[in-house]
Order: sequence, then C-alpha cells, then structure tokens
Amino acid sequence: MTRAMRIYLSCGSRRGRYGVILGSLAILATLARGAEVELADRPPAAAPVVVESGSWTQTVALLQLPDDDVLREAFNQARNLSTNMPVGEARARLDQWLASKSAPLAQMTHLIRADKIELPASMWHYKNHDYLTMLRQLVDGSRVMVIVARGQAERGAYAEAVRQFDDIFKLGCLITTAHGPIVTRYYGIAVQSIAHTGLRWLASQDGVSAQVLEEMLRNLPVPGIGDPDLAQTYRTELDVFMVPAVMEIAALASSPTNPFTYHISNMLDVSNTLATAATYFHRCEQNTVGTWPGRDRKIGDDANSLVGLAPGDDVFEIMSALLSTSEPKPARRWRRLQRLGMMPLLTLSRSSEVAEVTRQWLYLERYRKTHPNLLGNVLIAQVMSLESEQLRISVERRTHVNLTRAYLALVLVRRRTGSWPASLSEPAVTDLLGQPPIDLFSMRPLRYSREKGMLWSVGDNEVDDGGDSKKDIVIRLPELEAP
Repeated sequence: MTRAMRIYLSCGSRRGRYGVILGSLAILATLARGAEVELADRPPAAAPVVVESGSWTQTVALLQLPDDDVLREAFNQARNLSTNMPVGEARARLDQWLASKSAPLAQMTHLIRADKIELPASMWHYKNHDYLTMLRQLVDGSRVMVIVARGQAERGAYAEAVRQFDDIFKLGCLITTAHGPIVTRYYGIAVQSIAHTGLRWLASQDGVSAQVLEEMLRNLPVPGIGDPDLAQTYRTELDVFMVPAVMEIAALASSPTNPFTYHISNMLDVSNTLATAATYFHRCEQNTVGTWPGRDRKIGDDANSLVGLAPGDDVFEIMSALLSTSEPKPARRWRRLQRLGMMPLLTLSRSSEVAEVTRQWLYLERYRKTHPNLLGNVLIAQVMSLESEQLRISVERRTHVNLTRAYLALVLVRRRTGSWPASLSEPAVTDLLGQPPIDLFSMRPLRYSREKGMLWSVGDNEVDDGGDSKKDIVIRLPELEAP
C-alpha cells in the first residue's frame, strides 16, 4: 500500500490522491445527474449555539489572503518565507492590511473561544464540495492569526501571542473532532501543526518569561492513547461517502439511461462491495482505540487482499479506464467478436487515440475475468490508500502534542536553572509534566539528549534511530541566552 498524503504546514501541498478520489466520485455523480450575521465582537450568548454557515464562514472569507503581489510578499516575509522586499516596506504594508482585518479577526477569536465554530453534519455529502472551500478558508484564517501572533511577540506582548497560538490550536481541534470525512481531519491536523510550530517558536524567544511558558504548558492537554474521534470519522466516511456513492452508481448502471460507455453493471457487485467496505472500516475503527504497536498490521500491509488486487495493480489507471468517455468503433467491433467467440482483427497504429482506448478496453476485459467486482474493488482500494494512513497521522498528531509539551518543559527548566536538564525523568521536568511524556509510536517515554540538543519520537517504524531526522520525528532545542 503506498503511503498517502502527509501533512505539511502549508496544508494542501499534497492533496493529490484525495483529490483524485473526490474527482472520481464527482464524475460519477455528474453522470448520475443525467450526463450573515454582523461582525461586531459580541459577548457570548447565555446558551451555546451552533454557528453553521453564518458568522464564522463569513468572517473567514473576509480574512482571505492578499491578492496584491507586493502585499503577498510582505505576508510571506512575515511567515519567514523567502522574499526580496525590504523589511521596513513589508512591515508597513502588512500592518496596514491587518488593520483593515481587525473586525473579522476579533470576531473569529470570539467564535473560537466561545466554542461556536462547528461544521454541520448537513455539509458532509460526497456531491457537496463547498466544505473543501470552507476548510481551506479556516486554514488561511489560521495563517493570518499566526502573522498577528508573531507581530505581538515582536512588540514584546508575549502573553497575547500565546493566547493567539492557543486559539489556533483550539481551531485545529474543533476541525479535527468534527464528525466529517477524512479530509476534514487533514485540514484540522494541518492547523494544529501550525499552532505547534508557533508555540515552539514563541518559547525559543529570549524575552519570554517563565510565567508565559507555564501558561503555554497549562493550555496544552495531555493526549489520550486512543482516538475515538477518528473512529467517528471512519463511520462518516463509510455512511456518508462510500455507501451513497456505490448505491447511486449501481442504480445508474442498471437504468435504461445508463450514460457509462462501459457496462459497469457487469463490474459492480453491490452487496460484495458494501460488505467488504464495512469489514475494512470496522477494522479501522478497532485500531483507533488501541495503541500503535498493537494495531492490526493488515490495515496497512495487506489491505489490498480484501479486494483481491495484486500488489502492482494501479487502481487509478483502472478507474481512468472505467471512466473513459469514448468507445471507438474498432473496440465495439472487438466486443461483438468476443461475444461470438472470435478473435479480434484490429490493425491500429500504436500512437492513435483509438488504439489507446482499445488497449484500455482489452485491459478491463482481461481483469473482469478474474475480478467480477472490479469497479467496487477499485473504489474501495482508492479509499483504503488514505484510510490506513490516517491512523499513523493520528498517532503522529498526538505525539507532536507530547513533543511540544516536553519542549516547553525543557525550555522552562532552562529558564529557571540556567542549564538543560539531564533527562526527562528529572524532578524539575516531571513536576511540570506529571510524568515523562509518552511516545505513542512506542508507548515508551520520548527520547531526549542534552548533548545532541534534541527531543524525538521513534516514529512509525518503532525503531529508535538516535534522532535521525529522516527516520525519527525530531525537535531541536533552541540556543537560549543565559537567564
């Protein structure tokens, strides 16, 4: 099983495979169809309410990133990206832009702190892609909040910067725990990663006091061993995406107005597809409540065996062939001859488009003999390439929380004593953390070396590679001035 998307700070730099899956379902859905609220910062209401598509979506839309080229350079410079703009000009342009966004920024902060940002269940449908736009807007909104927090820190307002990064982390948690599909978690985890990086950057600034560091540490919750929200995500993916898509394709394929060029009804066994999907998602759910070392390794190593595809099969190539919108006359003739038991007599140029389409049809006919549920297996296999990766991402996300907590504790001890502690089990550290923080990939304490100046997790290979950044998850300690 190929490794799927990894989450980066920029979010969305590798959405490829999920985009292919959504695109495939969108094409199928298209064929099936016949081929605000004021922004003033108000005190919280007495009773909590769910804000679905009013103030928070409108607020984030107003925080859209700059379109102006010069302003975009200033924005990138504030994120420590490479630009050629003078610092003074960049800061002036950025401050002017942020001032114009003060009202929506204040409203967004209010909504986060009041727990009023919730993604409604009504938006989770495989035909509705508006939620992707909403999620991207939330990520962009968090990036704006990062710029504000860094500006506060540069002015020495460290406590305000801490609250800003805490709000970003809370926003990521709200997205991650929403009862949406897998893509929701990708965006939520990206926002949390932005917050973790920001908190560690802030802690490395020489002017940050011990009191501010203590507040940062208090606001980061200790993550659990299991991830019940991920179990809910798997159920949503099955019930809201997988089952409706399969049922609609089946209904369309058996209808008199079937728009597919290929006889999909011959390649989709609905009962087998749904039973296989249910088995797979149930196994995924079971893994979310346990530990990483004790997971069902067949989820990652043998997932293809559930659908009967060989290790070298390219499910995306098969899907492309299935969704082909043209059937050349020679291919139709070949199919008629095949039904009569005759060998096809095709004389086509290798470079012709007709030859390529015919090759795909031959490919599918060959597969159909050994894979009677080819389309169902391909749909499930596409989803599997992401679902199995999601457990690793969940463990990595929670381990990053422990890494950040340990990082803050180490920096705090350094501020108080003037030196880094010898180990994470020293009383000065355990008094802050309660116990040595756990590496959820090994269920043992995180690794730390004062000599190397680094803190690390063994990562998903469960082997301690001594802080090798290519194999372990490594956080380097900052160079701090003496307190």
